[in-house]
Amino acid sequence: MRINTYRTYLFTCFLKALFHTKLYVNLFRNTMLLLSQIITLLVCIQVMYSSTILAYIFKMQYIPRSHTDISPDNNTVLLGCDFINLDYILFILKLISLSGDIESNPGPGFENIPCLAVIHQNIRSIRNKMDYIKDNYLDFDVLCFTETHLSDTFIDDQLSDVNSHSGGLLVYVSLNIISCRILELETCLPESIWIEIRNKTHSILVCNLYRPPHYTNEFWDRLNISMELASDKVDHIVLVGDINEDQLNPRMHKFRDILTLNNMTNIINVPTRIAELSETLIDPICISDNIIVHDSGIINTPSDISDHLGTYIHLKFDSQSYTVYKRKVWYYNRADFNRLNELILTTDWSFISNDIPIDTACEQFHSKLLELLHTCIPNNLVTVRTNDKPWYNSDIRRTSRQRDRQKKIAIHSKTPYDWIKYKHLRNTVNNMKKYAKSVFFNNLELHVADIKNNNPREYWKIIKMLVKNNASSCQSIPPLQTDND
Repeated sequence: MRINTYRTYLFTCFLKALFHTKLYVNLFRNTMLLLSQIITLLVCIQVMYSSTILAYIFKMQYIPRSHTDISPDNNTVLLGCDFINLDYILFILKLISLSGDIESNPGPGFENIPCLAVIHQNIRSIRNKMDYIKDNYLDFDVLCFTETHLSDTFIDDQLSDVNSHSGGLLVYVSLNIISCRILELETCLPESIWIEIRNKTHSILVCNLYRPPHYTNEFWDRLNISMELASDKVDHIVLVGDINEDQLNPRMHKFRDILTLNNMTNIINVPTRIAELSETLIDPICISDNIIVHDSGIINTPSDISDHLGTYIHLKFDSQSYTVYKRKVWYYNRADFNRLNELILTTDWSFISNDIPIDTACEQFHSKLLELLHTCIPNNLVTVRTNDKPWYNSDIRRTSRQRDRQKKIAIHSKTPYDWIKYKHLRNTVNNMKKYAKSVFFNNLELHVADIKNNNPREYWKIIKMLVKNNASSCQSIPPLQTDND
């Protein structure tokens, strides 16, 4: 969180004016003293083992006075027996805000709601428009494009192409979402791409569809068959694309009839293609009736990008993601705090002065302190995989990658030797998992008491894992039935 320098300046002027008004001095004397003590306490907690810095930057000293006065430099206030520099109080407040524990606008945010964001755009040749897509559309989870006009030689190193065919279909899916393509639904409708997105409880199908203007009614029959197959597979379906049938024209009802038969609804009700003589809705977004929508609408697209407006939807869906991330780990038990204190004493902190803005001073102090901490406290950047079992180690992961690579080779070569080699690696991985799991639980029974006393965090982590496993196993047992039920 950044504190606006202009607002900070106004706040400083307000405090100075406040203490120049003798009527309010006695009223705010105790408040300012209490505030200074709270600030000192918070900073001591935030920057452990750095009390030397506090003594330097806070600049508080004892002056035997029994009344309130204003110092000649107009930057300090004398309250009773304490000397408080207002600029340095603001500096401390800014420093605390840099800790990352203060939210400037608390409350439920849209990013905290389980949500899947899908966008569709008739792009009218995507080849020279990738920069625009990366600048405007990467906040969405699923990007669907029609009329891409691509060939098989198109390769992009930033986005992962699921597939493009039929002269104009392209789907990008975020790497943070578990997804797969459903080819069986495209057999009777090659003018579409079907993507399945999964979470722990259910799945959702996203279809990107394009219907050329000259297609006959036979297309609608094949679309209906594909929709029925999809409905048999899952209960949640999202269909986007360019169907070249105006949904604002009541005489064009074939597509609406298919939606009615499959319990689906179009949530876009404004024109998506605006020409000089016509306004048509040919880029709908259709969803199953049981899907909860957070937001939907259109996006204005520059005329040099497309003559169609973009359509989007944010729907309620807690997508299961690949929760793998990097985290810096500090080894405080191996830290050299004596050296840290020496470095703090010998470091030149003169860059913290009244000559620079408070924001700049706090950022410089923050960077310098982290530099000292890196020098004296060992740290490492580790990869955290939250979905891994506690007994899943690096050896199993390495062998699993070898197994997956060998499977791709066997599928491509189709030779018995490669398939035998793949099956051998598969059996090896399974045996390694069984052995690692048995060793983990055997050691757990022997050392759980020591873990409770020496590492409470690890102990409760194990307890949560065991409770979770027991809860999931209980849910798999069907409810008892009696003769009266």
